[in-house]
Amino acid sequence: MEHSDHGKKLEALKGVPFLELCEKHGSYQQNVIGDDGVERWFAQCPSCVIEAKTHRLVGRAAIPLRFSDRELSNYHAKTAEQQMVLALVTEFAEKFADAMKRGTCLTLVGNVGTGKTHLACGVAKHVMRNGYSALYSQVSEIIRKVRSTWGGKGERSEEQVINDFASIDLLIMDEIGVQFGTEAEQITLFEIINKRQANLKPMILLSNLPASSDDKNQRTLPDYLGTRVFDRLREGGGKLLVCDWESYRRNV
Repeated sequence: MEHSDHGKKLEALKGVPFLELCEKHGSYQQNVIGDDGVERWFAQCPSCVIEAKTHRLVGRAAIPLRFSDRELSNYHAKTAEQQMVLALVTEFAEKFADAMKRGTCLTLVGNVGTGKTHLACGVAKHVMRNGYSALYSQVSEIIRKVRSTWGGKGERSEEQVINDFASIDLLIMDEIGVQFGTEAEQITLFEIINKRQANLKPMILLSNLPASSDDKNQRTLPDYLGTRVFDRLREGGGKLLVCDWESYRRNV
């Protein structure tokens, strides 16, 4: 079709819904009228565009493939406790601009398989769609990347690696407590967390360790992070959320 004919077609259809068919998502409206009264046309299915963008964001945030399809909207909250945690996590995501002003953090503790990582990755996707940066990392990977700089090894310095983790808008630190909990590890985590808190950068911390225990032989999250760091996670409206329900995996 000639360009002039195409222009005439647009003019003739202005304001009239024009449908196209996507093999994956079915029928969609190809033209829309903006608030400014200008008609705009989609070059391809909008759902395909959103999926492609989400895929790029997931890769940039290092979200594990297992959690690439996890959203806040597909987290199954059946009990009152699950619904409460989901509501608080969703509020954190939807008010992330406020969290950035206050350096608000979320700490999720509880049993294996309760959906903590699902929730955190859902938050990451939500905030990235709104223009913020996010990064998921297990603590063991953080420690490994910092250690790789020791002794002058590697192309980057320890300070540069720590600054990388400290500069992301939202940092998700998973599997806290799986490591040895040595003094060197505590110092590394303190450096990152301290820098983030100083610059009001929100975090989501995930752990299977309890926040406290009557059993003196049971290690807790404060034992691993250090009491000072753990207490500071409550600053700026930070919340500790306990996920103590049965593992989802047992029902699969």
